[in-house]
Order: sequence, then structure tokens, then C-alpha cells
Amino acid sequence: MLLSEAGEALRFDESAIRAGERGILSVMRVLGMLPAAKTRELPEPMIAQGSRWVRSPRGGIVRSRVSLGDRVKTGQVLAKVADPLGSEVSEAVAPHAGLIIGRSELPVANEGDAVFHVATFERLEAAATSVEEFQTELG
Repeated sequence: MLLSEAGEALRFDESAIRAGERGILSVMRVLGMLPAAKTRELPEPMIAQGSRWVRSPRGGIVRSRVSLGDRVKTGQVLAKVADPLGSEVSEAVAPHAGLIIGRSELPVANEGDAVFHVATFERLEAAATSVEEFQTELG
């Protein structure tokens, strides 16, 4: 059995579905379950050197500043988290340069909730370009 987990709970994410379908069909071709696809140049795999979750500095309403696949710099503000009245605001910042590979879509967070997943790459520019091309290809 092959299982693709992507997107967000209780929602259909068309590009995540297309990516999962493409990946599953590729695995089935490699295993000989389907005929080989037309040959094309395969992209170079990008392997993350590590990753770290950025957690909400306080409980409140999360206003994200970045999206999935965005390249971020060390110390960049990823989101502002405010109390319901907006009088007390804290910032969630990137602990290191990398790419956003995960993001909570919930508009409210408790202190310590995981809100962004930032991956580091040896060749960050190449990884960012690869993600952009992949997103464009899936539409």
C-alpha cells in the first residue's frame, strides 16, 4: 500500500493531490507495476541537512508573513502573533536560513504550538529554485 499525506486536514489541495499522484505513479513504474514513462531528465534530488519547527511565542491570532516554499533568512519575521485585541504582539522568527516546508493554517495558536517548519539545505538557492519549478509545474 502506498499512502500520500499532504495538504491540510479536511480540505482538498489540488496541487498536493497532483504531486502525490505523480509520486505514487513514479514508484509504481520503478517497481514494474506500470510501464515506464517517456524518458525525461529527472530533477536532482534536494536533501535537507536538517529542519526545525518555529513555535508560537505566545497564544493568540497568527498573521503569517510567509507561505509554503518561501525562502527565509535568519531572524526574518515569519508571523506576528497578537492577543485578540491586538494590544500585545510577538513575532515568530526564523531560527536559520532555509525554506518553509510546513506551516500551520490555523488562525489561532497557543503558546508553544508549532507554526512553521524551516528546512536547511547545503545549496539553498538550488533548493529554492527546485521548489519554485515544482510549484509552477503543478499549477
